[in-house]
Amino acid sequence: MILVTGGTGLLGAHLIYELLCNETTPIKVLYRKNKDTSLIERIFQQYNPTQASLIHQLQWVKADILDIPALADAMEGVQHIYHCAAKVSFSERDLSELLKTNVEGTANVVNMALHYGVQKLCYVSSIATFASKEGEVTTENSLQEPPSVTESYALSKYQAEMEVWRGVQEGLPAVVVYPSVIVGIGVEQHRAIPVSQLCKYKYITSGGTGFVGAMDVARAMHLLMKAPILNEKCILNTDNLSYEAFFAQLRESHPSLPEKKKLSSSALYTLYLIDKCLSLFGRKRLLSKSLLRTLQHQASYDGTRVQQLIPFTYTPLQKSLEVLSL
Repeated sequence: MILVTGGTGLLGAHLIYELLCNETTPIKVLYRKNKDTSLIERIFQQYNPTQASLIHQLQWVKADILDIPALADAMEGVQHIYHCAAKVSFSERDLSELLKTNVEGTANVVNMALHYGVQKLCYVSSIATFASKEGEVTTENSLQEPPSVTESYALSKYQAEMEVWRGVQEGLPAVVVYPSVIVGIGVEQHRAIPVSQLCKYKYITSGGTGFVGAMDVARAMHLLMKAPILNEKCILNTDNLSYEAFFAQLRESHPSLPEKKKLSSSALYTLYLIDKCLSLFGRKRLLSKSLLRTLQHQASYDGTRVQQLIPFTYTPLQKSLEVLSL
């Protein structure tokens, strides 16, 4: 039995597609409020429409990872767990909720996995947990350190990951993956990042980061769980691109999008100050200090370690961009 948390999200939906198409093992999917299969259906319609009926084989279980009794019931009979569930927010105001969901929720998953003797856990961490430095390529051996409270999302994912490694010390076999910015069907409706709006803006910043296709992340996770690989860390990253280069690639498959002009550092800082002032009147901040730094920072990640562990090849990023609805 396989258990997936966060199965209605961007990565979770792609993972469920991967598992349904390549596994005969029954799959449980946790959901909190609504059993929403719309994204999974979109993915099947894009890649494998004749097999869309496989969705009906999923066993949906209403359980929050913060609800220990419900989580315990869901864990019965489970051998493999894919823990994708997480709250994503870059607002400092959401720190308490981020820590609650991401850290306490992960601790609950780990504790229940230990209690029920789960054979293996795959945890989705984040490249934000690495101390990325300008001009250096981040690898699995790069420094990980607790981010400051102003980097609320990164801090919550770092502390959540520490719960996984604590579980490993207590006997839970696990693998941890660190996807860079995930691109795939459904990213257009991302709850924390207004992707569709960003694509239509005429301006970009001077920074850049790594990008990876959602299908590649899902496939790598599945292969890592099937292989006799324990307690490994894998960065998943297809390409390192400046934001300018990324949006140029995006326009190749979506020519209706506007050409981008680079926003100067001074103009970006002015927007930050305006956003800060508006927050005094109750508006939720859109541009935090950490996001301000990220938008101007050129980060680079090495995603080749996973290819040394499993038979895996990255799909060209352009293929993931072509399926977006923009």
